[in-house]
Amino acid sequence: MRRMCFVLAMLLVVTMLATAGGEAEGTTGRSGDAGQLEAPVLASMVAAGELPPLEARLPSNPMIIDDMPDGVGSFGGTINKTWLGPSNDRWGMAKNSEEFLVMISQDGSDVVPNIAHDLEILDGSRRFRFHLREGLRWSDGDDFTTEDVLFFWEEIVLAELTRPVNPVFFTGDNELARVEVIDDYTFDIVQAEPYYNFPIEFTMQIREFFYPAHYGRTILPAFIGEDAALQSAQAEGFANLEQYLAAKTYYFWVESDVPSMRAFVPVNDSNDAIFRTERNPYYWKVDRDGRQLPYVDGISYRLVEDVETIVLAAIAGEIDFQDRRIEAQDFTILMENRDRGDYDVIRWVSSNGSDTNIVLNQAVPDPVLREIFADVRFRRALSVAVDRQELVDLVEDGLASPRQASILPGGAYYSESWERAYTQYDPDLANRLLDEMGLEWDANREWRLRPDGEVLEVVMTIQTIPGIVNPYEIIEDYIRRLGVRWIVRPVDRSLREDLLERREHEATHTDFQGWNFVVRPTAYVPVQPDGTWHGAYYDYITSDGASGIEPEGDVAELIEVWDELGRTPIGPQRDALAERVVELHEENLWVVGYYGGKPVISVFSNRLGNRPPDGLIHTDPLRSPLNARPFIWYFK
Repeated sequence: MRRMCFVLAMLLVVTMLATAGGEAEGTTGRSGDAGQLEAPVLASMVAAGELPPLEARLPSNPMIIDDMPDGVGSFGGTINKTWLGPSNDRWGMAKNSEEFLVMISQDGSDVVPNIAHDLEILDGSRRFRFHLREGLRWSDGDDFTTEDVLFFWEEIVLAELTRPVNPVFFTGDNELARVEVIDDYTFDIVQAEPYYNFPIEFTMQIREFFYPAHYGRTILPAFIGEDAALQSAQAEGFANLEQYLAAKTYYFWVESDVPSMRAFVPVNDSNDAIFRTERNPYYWKVDRDGRQLPYVDGISYRLVEDVETIVLAAIAGEIDFQDRRIEAQDFTILMENRDRGDYDVIRWVSSNGSDTNIVLNQAVPDPVLREIFADVRFRRALSVAVDRQELVDLVEDGLASPRQASILPGGAYYSESWERAYTQYDPDLANRLLDEMGLEWDANREWRLRPDGEVLEVVMTIQTIPGIVNPYEIIEDYIRRLGVRWIVRPVDRSLREDLLERREHEATHTDFQGWNFVVRPTAYVPVQPDGTWHGAYYDYITSDGASGIEPEGDVAELIEVWDELGRTPIGPQRDALAERVVELHEENLWVVGYYGGKPVISVFSNRLGNRPPDGLIHTDPLRSPLNARPFIWYFK
């Protein structure tokens, strides 16, 4: 394996680094802070008059965290991580400290309090009343109230500043929900019809339903004018106003000037060699002794060029925590070098129903390709054309299971028939399916031809991750044996996202959750602007038919069933609707999966306390590693 060989060859260099280096920057032992209710650095700022006292920074009812694996911790130290920069890893960085009004429970069955200490479901699941903690403050000290919720709703959501209004806010005859403010700490979201699934969908699809109004009024064109906003964008190096607004309102967590409610807030440019985040002095969670969290002073992200460097840094003891970009194929070498790097290797349970898959853009601009992609026989051919076991052995060292993109065993509405659908390696069947479609060979029997006589060529855009063995290069070879000129085109994450948002890609891959699609339906149903296979259907729904493509056939049924599921209380009827979603996916293979279930590997310094045990689920609906609560980690 290319990556493994490279890492083995560099172990001598790692040994030299470990011998020459000292402790990682910012780490400390116990700081002698017993009895202190806030970090010493904050206490010093209070004493100097630079910060209000703790009681003025906390809400009247802070959230108390009392279930910690190792008990209360000590203040101080910086957690050192690596990353591939904001373009590739901004979402991974986000998941270290995201905070929503309410959060998904660990088992995914319900929502639990967070910034909002209570959520009432009223009027037969039509009205949802959020009660904010009183006295919350943004990271810059400004009050957090329902004004910030209303600002987000009116100036970002309804204004469609960066995205169309999410379908979660439409019910009945495409009627838009209302946001009604009751007082500074209470507001309602009111739906036209009962929407039993709304709280969970709202938490996953919208996440942070608030924005600092006092800051937004200083940057949005609606308040300062388009010319002034453009000047601000150019002064900060953005190519245009669209990129500027997306950075400040959608990807805001890497922008140091945007106030936050998170435990850790950025303090410098995310493109710097070391991107630093520091504790939020107004963070609103405390431990059982009333000591303000987080325990550590911050999290730093060292920019690296590739994933091999991340593994080497872990072995050298330069990383305190790393889950992103640590792969299953690194497990053996990381285990062998635990003593050298003074770390432990934690194995999470992955929720991916498919780690490697292909999705075809059902709205691809080329009308001939669109007709081909709409034919389920083409997707079935792509599925049986690949030897999944060989792929797993080559790419994942056997640490995954051949399977279709589907729900994992033990997940909600698991279907064994879907898991096994068209997973056999059968190139003869693949060729027969393409023959039945009328995709004839050229005169040299080298490539198949489209109905218009052109060579059948498909470009698959993938996100490039330097240093990781690419399964799609192997899949490319399998598909080319069918006579399809399959071209894998790696690009960085931002370019891929831009292409998907414009619906101009032909094929790509997606995150396919196999844990509970009712909680996270993104890859299943057009409920988010995710543009992998159903983006144009989402555009049609959210624009009331003004753009996109009208859903027909099984896609139309899929959307209708999903809408009905949201209006149906828990019980046999709801289960039947969920099972129909599963049946439609099994029949259509809108996402063609090849393998899944590989473990998620992470590295934890032995100096960190309150780290998670083996076996914790690693899933995007729980925003992992957020469900391991980095704000309670501390240096022993």
